[in-house]
Amino acid sequence: MDRSIPDGSAGDGAFTDSDGAQADGPDGSSTAHVRTIASGTMFTCALFDNGKVTCWGDSSLGQLGLGDPNAQGGNTGEMGDPLGYVDLGTK
Repeated sequence: MDRSIPDGSAGDGAFTDSDGAQADGPDGSSTAHVRTIASGTMFTCALFDNGKVTCWGDSSLGQLGLGDPNAQGGNTGEMGDPLGYVDLGTK
């Protein structure tokens, strides 16, 4: 069975399924924990308990909300601090 994951959608730099991925915030903070995960076609987003959102995977149509079409999280070193949070604006 092919368990490949396109465009780094797993977020761990690998292109195959893996277990035990950590889910701290992009700033490496252990105080922000994932509350909800949502995924679409070839991308995934996480809502943290601090109200911030981060997304990774394919962004060819801007679906990551980062303002560009560049895929995120497919290579080593792209998760954590380099990923950052999606700018959701202000209230």
